[in-house]
Amino acid sequence: MTAPEHLEPSLMVRAQRYEKDALEELFNRNLEAVYAIAHALCGDANAAEALAGQAFMKALDGLPSNRSEAARFDTGVRRLAATGGLRRLPMASGVRAGLGRLPRAQYEVVALRLLGGLSTELLASHLGRRPAAVRAQLADGLRELGGGRNGHRQVGAEADFDLAVDRARDGPEAGGPAGSPAVPADADVLLTTAGTVAALARAPIPPATATRLRTMFFAAVGERRALWVHRNHGVATVPGVNVRKRPSQTGAYSALAFAGMLALGIGVVLAVLSSFADPDSVFYPIKGLGESVLIKVNRDPVARADLEIKLAGARSREAEDMAAAGKGQLAEDAIARHFDLLRSGATDLKRAPLRTAKWKAARDRLFDEAGKPQTQEQRDLKAAGQAGAADGIKVLAENYQNQRKSLDAGLGRAVPAAGPAPGSEGTNIAPSPAPSP
Repeated sequence: MTAPEHLEPSLMVRAQRYEKDALEELFNRNLEAVYAIAHALCGDANAAEALAGQAFMKALDGLPSNRSEAARFDTGVRRLAATGGLRRLPMASGVRAGLGRLPRAQYEVVALRLLGGLSTELLASHLGRRPAAVRAQLADGLRELGGGRNGHRQVGAEADFDLAVDRARDGPEAGGPAGSPAVPADADVLLTTAGTVAALARAPIPPATATRLRTMFFAAVGERRALWVHRNHGVATVPGVNVRKRPSQTGAYSALAFAGMLALGIGVVLAVLSSFADPDSVFYPIKGLGESVLIKVNRDPVARADLEIKLAGARSREAEDMAAAGKGQLAEDAIARHFDLLRSGATDLKRAPLRTAKWKAARDRLFDEAGKPQTQEQRDLKAAGQAGAADGIKVLAENYQNQRKSLDAGLGRAVPAAGPAPGSEGTNIAPSPAPSP
């Protein structure tokens, strides 16, 4: 899974022309690594496939403006997977939960070095840091995960420490941490922790998953190649000769038929692309329209509520992404849609004539989603100087929690005592009593 250190200089240029062989090389050498990162962070095959697909589509979106060498594409697409997986990490305990509690700089280095298979030099180049700083952040992150104390710094024998980390990452068959140099002083503990983290990324990608990801990626490549050719190539002409164009009825019918087929093809591709669109994407309105149609055509109130709850979770994840990117208004809009969907889901569940096991499962998911705080978005926005948007999210969360009594009435759940909303910064609300059957 290690990215190549030295690559053909023209590869990125050919990839930006959407030449299939160039993009196939980039896709093939990153597929296993991107899926490994996604599966290591999500711990679920379906979620890992969705996250890997999202990372590849975002990398494809960035191709036209990418002015770097192809090696940075490898680092970039793996970083997209690591960043997208951060919001999917569990909040309970274990190595995955520990990764989610690391500072962002340490998290990126640990994830990309141990899960993504990237070298210290590539990471330092892509992240704009010195190799020594990357090693120090890796060591600090491993100490946090291992329960040790930060403050130590490695000195000397840096190449030996990098080699020992590679061996710990590659597993027991590569020698593991045994026999590694004691640099820094707690190297044995650090390398053992590194091996534990790296073990999360050793799940092989299922062939069917690889096929689906490849099909999706190259369908988008084909569409973009057609658009690129249309923009960059004109009709060949002979200098000094003006070609006289004559109208043709047959040609007009052919053109109309071709336009219809092209419109249908573009519509299908846009639908696929929009499913991975974020709020700052030009395809996002198409995604919203498609979701609205799915909700309206679903006549079963329980199934409709289940869909609305799942979409509410998607809006919450989008809000986290926008907040991390410092896009306050988009984050606030996503949170507003998140709560609107939860309200609609609760209303549909109340209207359901029968309260079957399916109804109870949807109700429990509603309660779980409604209890998730929005404190991370508020912190990210305040750090980005978007205090107004952070306050807006806090107000939205508090308003929704104030409505919980009426929303949850009739759903068979005791309403929590009045207090600060789970979405408010700095609060820690105990979970409500478990739902009654």
